[in-house]
This record gives sequence, structure tokens and C-alpha cells, in this order.
Amino acid sequence: MFTKESKQLSSVKDHYEHVKNIDLRIKLMSEGPVSFVVRNNLKTIVSLLAPYSSHERILDIGCGWGALCFFIPHYTNNYGIDISISVLKINYYKNKHFMFILSDAQKTCFKDACFDKFFCINLTGHVPYVKSLLSEAYRIVRPGGLGVVNFLNVFGIINIPRTLFHLNIGYYGKYNLFAPIDKSFEYFQTKKILKDIGFEVLGSFGSEFTLPFEIAKKHSQIANHLTQITEVMGRNTVGKLLSPSIIFKVRRPT
Repeated sequence: MFTKESKQLSSVKDHYEHVKNIDLRIKLMSEGPVSFVVRNNLKTIVSLLAPYSSHERILDIGCGWGALCFFIPHYTNNYGIDISISVLKINYYKNKHFMFILSDAQKTCFKDACFDKFFCINLTGHVPYVKSLLSEAYRIVRPGGLGVVNFLNVFGIINIPRTLFHLNIGYYGKYNLFAPIDKSFEYFQTKKILKDIGFEVLGSFGSEFTLPFEIAKKHSQIANHLTQITEVMGRNTVGKLLSPSIIFKVRRPT
């Protein structure tokens, strides 16, 4: 018998098995001004856990087709997990410096405290129980280990049509990539969740954003200028509260 939660996970898996959805995500990272924003976000996220050393074990939880993996150093011991076999196959050919494993992020096969650092990007809204996901991340990172987690911001200015009014309108216009489960959270709610799990919050940041995809292609100078402004804003309270997603740097206490 399928539970509500198993059906939700199955629908998310099916979404990420769909070739069109994968291709659109790759397109957003490789075309036009929006691609610069996406890549810059990923570089910034990876830089939050620098410096890196060759003996470290790094885990990308919910690695998708591997966008973040391109920016994680090749010389570390890198792992990625996802529930979609299709995206893992893409990763296998594109990111040879990673070991990819098919796994539910809420219950992995890893031993306690076996990773030094982890990333959990664009995943918290895709699982039935976000606390189960983050508790698992806490379990498998060593005491003193670091992580980066982000949450879709319910009050993010470009998310409001979707998160408050339930309109099927996304940031990317016709390239609407919302998954079947796309939970959004409030800033103080997310901070409390992380602390309740046991994490120490070391910092929080608003992710940068620009104009929607098609508009940015036509008005690249405006899009690039807006990106520069929001990159600075993402460090202050107002920027965090208005950003599409909120990023947290966390540590498991020793």
C-alpha cells in the first residue's frame, strides 16, 4: 500500500526522470544572462565551505543532474545522491570525480559522522518531511563538520505568485520548473528548524536573482546590473527576506 508520503516522493522522482525537465534545467545554466546568475550562485555556495583539502569527504544531497558538482573541487572525495536514475546517469558522464548513489535523502545508507561537509541545495521543498531530511544530514556529517542548506522563501518577491496565491507562475516564465512538491518557508521558521535539529547556524544569505529568463535574454544589460545590485543585497536582512531562496551555512557542534 502506498502512503501519501511515498506517492509524493514518487511524483517528485517522476518529475526529475522527465527528459524535458532535465533539459530545461541544463538550458537555464548554459544560456543567456540567467545562466550567469545560476553559475554565480553555485560558485558562491561552494565558496561558503572553503577551504577544501584532499582528505575531505563531501556529499551533495539531492545532486540532481550535477549543476553544483561542477564547482566542487575535484581533489576531494566527492559523493552525490538522488532518487532519479536519469539525472544520475547524466552525472556519471559529466562528473567523473564524483561517486553517485541512488538514494532517498531522508534515509541514506551512510554510516554516522562519515562526511566532513555537505550541500543540500534546492531539496528541502521536495521532501514530505524536511526535518527527517535535515536530521539525516546531521547524522552523517561529523561533529565540527560544515554544511550549506537552502530553502525556497515564501515571501521572496519573485515567488509570491506561486507561494501566496498558488498561481502556476514561476521565476523562469514559460520555463516553469516547479516540482510536484515545492514547499516554501519563512526565514525565521527555517532558522528555527535548523537549530531544533541541532545545527549551529554560522550565517545566512539571500540568493541573487535577475529578470525572468526570456526578459533577461532581451535586456541583458539591465539583467546584469540588477544581478550586481541583488548580490550585495543578499547579505543584508532586507535582501534575505526578498530573495527567492535563503541559504544557511551550518555546523554540527563538537
